[in-house]
Amino acid sequence: MGWTDWVRSMFPKPEELRKDDSVISGYKPGNDQHVVSEYMRHLPRFTLRAARAMLLDPKVTLSFAVATGPLELAEFEVEGDNPQVNDFVSRQLDKIWSQHFEILTDTLIYGFGGFETVYEMATSGIDSGRFVFDRLEDFEAIDVRPIRYRNRAVGMTIQNATLSGGHDFHGKAALWGMKKLWLTYRARSRRLYGRSLFHSSFAPWVEKHTKNGAIALRRLRFFKDAYVGDVVWYPTHRTYTFPDGRKVQAGDIAREVANNRLSGNTLTFPSDANKDTGNKEWEYDKPSQISGGGEMLEYVHDLDGEITEGMEVPLEIIQAASSGSGYSGRSIPFLVFLSSRGRMANGLVQQINEQIVRPLVRMNFGTSSPSYTVKVRPLIETIGEMMGEGGIESSIGAPSGGGRGGRGGRGGRGGLRMPPEVLPVSGEQLANIDLATVRRMLDEGLTVAEVARRLGVDETTVRQASRRSTQNGSQQLSSLFDDDAVGAEPGVRESLVIARQFHRSMITAGTVGVKKKRLTSDVS
Repeated sequence: MGWTDWVRSMFPKPEELRKDDSVISGYKPGNDQHVVSEYMRHLPRFTLRAARAMLLDPKVTLSFAVATGPLELAEFEVEGDNPQVNDFVSRQLDKIWSQHFEILTDTLIYGFGGFETVYEMATSGIDSGRFVFDRLEDFEAIDVRPIRYRNRAVGMTIQNATLSGGHDFHGKAALWGMKKLWLTYRARSRRLYGRSLFHSSFAPWVEKHTKNGAIALRRLRFFKDAYVGDVVWYPTHRTYTFPDGRKVQAGDIAREVANNRLSGNTLTFPSDANKDTGNKEWEYDKPSQISGGGEMLEYVHDLDGEITEGMEVPLEIIQAASSGSGYSGRSIPFLVFLSSRGRMANGLVQQINEQIVRPLVRMNFGTSSPSYTVKVRPLIETIGEMMGEGGIESSIGAPSGGGRGGRGGRGGRGGLRMPPEVLPVSGEQLANIDLATVRRMLDEGLTVAEVARRLGVDETTVRQASRRSTQNGSQQLSSLFDDDAVGAEPGVRESLVIARQFHRSMITAGTVGVKKKRLTSDVS
């Protein structure tokens, strides 16, 4: 056999290329802890308990909220040959994501998470007679462990729990197959444990919170050196006799006077002068402040910034624009941030789809059910559509002067342009459909795709109509706060101001809420 024939024989034959069949078995990733220990010898080991302790830092919780906030707005795009399967998959994914978003994102804190999946037989609605997702039961990350088979988690064990049904695993409560949901974040090299989002923030957090860390130094600095205390000059070898006959040294009186300064009272001293020098025997120096406290505050602030950046959140998108920081200085980090959040959401959704939704499709539509694919719609498009005509550029200070439009956008204004398919539809398009009808159909459980097919419009028009109907409801609520509706009763106008402020905060905070409600209506 020649060299060429031998090389060709090494390539697998077509019949050997079976799906989900790896020729590598028994692989165990090498331990890289020695690498971490070599470069971070001063740090304690990062553990699940350390990740839990980091949640006590308000900067960590705020940064985590910013890092995961865009994920809640994720929309799912399902493509397949069977519209019924596509709509079923959309409804299940949306129910899982909307009801359990908070515990699902806990996976990012520890790098992995184990959940029990509960199902039910639907008795009403569009999925009547089908097995559907009901809810997730979560457990502490420290109490769950995966059961590995061929480098996959086929089950998981739960400590400190009893099993009421199913099969245990070496005496421990266990969940198998589609009853378990095992999620990981950034799991590499066939590992069943991922990497915590907090890991890169651990070093500045330790530097901030250890015994001699920045917080302790700041406390000591402002407790010990906030100011130099009172200074009282007194005559030595001088004794004073009180009316009751007690004799007290001048030093004791001076010490008592200085200590009593905490009360803020006035001070009185005898005006006796020294016979030899002519100077007063008693003198008082006011306390003086020590400068330099700002550097200590900056030290803590810098560590907070490193904690935020460790969670992959650019500081440019959460800080006020500084001098010289223009549109491009904030837009590029923001777009990169949204892109990374999209990948994060897609990673979680793909795992949920493979472990929960796809088995449900096989149960309800047969093992030979049509194939489908799921992906998360780019968050840049989703958030840009939510922000209206201004798009993302309106939130990051895009220039609004003349100039050529961006690629794929409209001329007349510079700055970032959203793709045409996600730009708001015109008033003429919305005028062709009844907003109330769109809202009613969505509330009845129809998806956006189904409503679009029935009305003969595209899905973007349906989404805009849904948002327009919600905004109309908000405007009706605003009319309740008009000046003419309350008269001029004493105290009413002051209450009106408070009510208006509360209403504005509801509208501002409700931007996500309205979107969430629309998403639920799309797929439920």
